[in-house]
Amino acid sequence: MMLFDFTLSDLHRLRRANSDEQTTPTTVAVVSEQQKTSTTTSVVAGRRRRGAEIGLFDELNRTQPGPDCGVGRDCTVKMKDHPLRLTKRGKLQQRRSALNEQIKKQLRLRAGAQNLYNATEDKKIRELVQLELSFLESSLQHLKMELADLNTAWQVYQNDQCANAMPLITLGLKEAKLTDFTVPFQNMLHDYYHQDAALFDNAIKKLNTLRENTMLPSRDEEGVKLLSTYYCQLCHVERRFFYQSVHKDIYFEWFDAFTGVPSVQRSIAFEKGSVLFNIAALYTQIAVNQNRSKVHGCQAAVNNFTDAYNALTHLRSKFANSPSVDMQSEMLEAVLQVIHAQIYECHCEQMFLENEPSNSNNNNNHLPTTHMLLAKECAHVAACYARCQTRMSSSAVAPFLPSTWNTLVGVKRSFYTALAHLQTACATLSITDANRNDAKKHFTHLFDIAKFKDCAFTYGVELNQPPATSKAQHLLAQIHLRVTLTTLDECTVKVRLSKQLRKHAALQHILQQAVQDAQAKLQQCETDDKFADLYEAAPIVPISTLKLNNQNLTWQLAQSDEDDLFKLMGPVSTFCTENQFQSIRTLNLVKDSEKSEFGFTVTGDTAPVRVDKVDSRGISGKAGMKSGDVLLKVNGVPVEWECCTNVQQLINATGRTLSITLQPCTQRTAAAVCNTSLPTTNAKTYSPMTTTPSGKINRYDDILQETTNTPGLSNRGRMSSATTKQKNKFSRRSFLNLFNIKRHSKSSSAINTLPTHLR
Repeated sequence: MMLFDFTLSDLHRLRRANSDEQTTPTTVAVVSEQQKTSTTTSVVAGRRRRGAEIGLFDELNRTQPGPDCGVGRDCTVKMKDHPLRLTKRGKLQQRRSALNEQIKKQLRLRAGAQNLYNATEDKKIRELVQLELSFLESSLQHLKMELADLNTAWQVYQNDQCANAMPLITLGLKEAKLTDFTVPFQNMLHDYYHQDAALFDNAIKKLNTLRENTMLPSRDEEGVKLLSTYYCQLCHVERRFFYQSVHKDIYFEWFDAFTGVPSVQRSIAFEKGSVLFNIAALYTQIAVNQNRSKVHGCQAAVNNFTDAYNALTHLRSKFANSPSVDMQSEMLEAVLQVIHAQIYECHCEQMFLENEPSNSNNNNNHLPTTHMLLAKECAHVAACYARCQTRMSSSAVAPFLPSTWNTLVGVKRSFYTALAHLQTACATLSITDANRNDAKKHFTHLFDIAKFKDCAFTYGVELNQPPATSKAQHLLAQIHLRVTLTTLDECTVKVRLSKQLRKHAALQHILQQAVQDAQAKLQQCETDDKFADLYEAAPIVPISTLKLNNQNLTWQLAQSDEDDLFKLMGPVSTFCTENQFQSIRTLNLVKDSEKSEFGFTVTGDTAPVRVDKVDSRGISGKAGMKSGDVLLKVNGVPVEWECCTNVQQLINATGRTLSITLQPCTQRTAAAVCNTSLPTTNAKTYSPMTTTPSGKINRYDDILQETTNTPGLSNRGRMSSATTKQKNKFSRRSFLNLFNIKRHSKSSSAINTLPTHLR
């Protein structure tokens, strides 16, 4: 029984292949030198057996530009032998690539089995297919769990010199499949722009090489620059080769960073959005790699996280409705909240380093003020993580993000809440008669009394004033220290219950150190109040001294024409898909005498220069020159990038003979095409160098406005009361009379370009 070329025997064969895949290692892990040879052999052998089905063997052996290759250099390295693959982060990314391919295969197998289940009516076959579907679903969930573990491998990106720093969340790079621009771009250059495609082979080759380099960028500023350069090239290429952001012959395939599900789109906006996501991911990896045991390292991490935040903000605002889960608005909002909280966390770490006894210039009289500022900063970080945890718990985000992310965010929320109370206790214990007046200025705004009305004065301490006595001072400190120890115990329990977090020795060390500091401070508090443990601590006002910079990103290079690989075509404002082009023509104009004129004028405030007016009875008019033609060459000299003054000098320098290369260029709107196709009615001979103001060509909206003001016409050139046939006939006649277009062969093309209701 044959159903869609997918039979029961095929199902058993695919199941055996899938079973072999479960037992054959297909990922590249960090192994010892003795295991490398055997592991590599088994990997290649397994992929050879399944190469026809999943194509991993060809993907492994594809060529990839080396890390030192500049744009356009012809140097290739086997992807499996790429130098960046030998690093820990490279091996992690290689494992991610292999998992993406396996997830893609499982999705295709599941889709095929689902089609067979829907197509057959045989009960036995449906039972077998249903069993196979459950097996495939289980395998798919297992692969996604492995991908989630890769998204929580933060220790790989962390700097070795700050082993005791709090772990930070990083984004993984999106994987992409190779895309070749050669054939589609060559066809469009020849068919649409009517230019020699061979002249742009080097530019196309550079673009292909640039995209291949972006698939494996280095984790530093050079990698960010590489991705930024490719993004700027996409902005130029989009206008030149993608009409309404889509090219029918080019497909972009990217894998989701969180689920590994592939997405294929023809829109270049999807390509640009994926590159922006990788720029943000690369910035997060660079930020985590900073040495946060130093002040300058924390500041660098703040700057890098800020750049990542701005990149994702730009992605969320400019590229909506993405088919990929990682670039949808809800997911981006959750990731933005994580990065936003980590910006303030790094700033808080910087403030702690700046106020250490070895680095601080403050004396003992300023200790209460310093502790209160740190308490407000920690409270602000905790508030950021609270908002982050709320966003990550939503139904649109929680199923796709790794569960370890949510656990770590909850741990940090509790940890920085505990630090805020610990610093408040330190500030309270450090108040003396010498610094009481200085502490009073900041103590007034330390607590959020509005949220603590019921318990504000239950233990005899006014929260808007520093404690007046030593007893009240110790009582207030003891209350906050009790909250600190309780919150730290909750953090410790969360870490122990998490499979991934309990592997982080640095996180456990930080929690233990905070507990020891709180216990040491608690021993200094001596109070006889038996109800001290029952008192509630007042919430601390979250205030930060850091102001985020939301200006343009440092990676947003100026999109100047100097960086355009296809600059040879001309300015992108003219040579783009918004205009229509005809074949290039070269006219050889010869004047009868030195005093005669060529019979045309040029205009253009910026490049390129266009023909403005043409005398139909002059030399240029008889040669076929039309108004609106773009000047490409004058006497063999390229003038696509020259202004009107320079072109004027070139034409003045010629004698009786002028060789000029033109290309008819019109806008896609019907009005612009109609206007530039009008025959010249004025027989006056114009000076070839008389420059007229630009903007002669009216747009379609202006034409409709003039048509509306014409007697006998109402809204948009239509009669207010008439039958449909008479109305269209009258509108067409009025439209033609308005521009003095007669029905003859020369104006037939203009008539055909009119709107349907005006024909």
